Amino acid sequence: MYCDGVRIDPTRHPRFVISDACYQGEIDPHAPSRITWSPLPAHPGEPRYRMASGVIPEEGLIIFAGGTTRPYNYDGIGYDGIPSEPSSQSFAYDVRHKRWLVLPDMPSPSMDHRGLVGTGRSLYLIGGMREHQSVSSGMRRITVNVNQSKER
Repeated sequence: MYCDGVRIDPTRHPRFVISDACYQGEIDPHAPSRITWSPLPAHPGEPRYRMASGVIPEEGLIIFAGGTTRPYNYDGIGYDGIPSEPSSQSFAYDVRHKRWLVLPDMPSPSMDHRGLVGTGRSLYLIGGMREHQSVSSGMRRITVNVNQSKER
């Protein structure tokens, strides 16, 4: 699954604009380099940039957490010159039931991630960027309880 990020719009300045596109890929078991991509409906909330993502295979969930609604380069300042602010929102795609779930917010906002490392029903968010472009060396555990989620 691939969700959000940026796309280039040559008619705008800055050229990098947030994208709300989500796609699910199906890998051909006989030719693993062949992937068939299908669009998915938009996830709950605004599209995000550099959010964390990971899987909880036992539950059939793909988790997304944090990120920001303003695309930026390496320093956390948006391409438009305005500082990007992190989000504490999280959501999941339930592969088994083909639906989006809204998860409880994280205790504090975070952005500038690529992945979540998982074990069982827990995922670990490592590093990232907090509010005011403060780089974090911390780690936090996110425990997913499907019973606390809301279907969207």
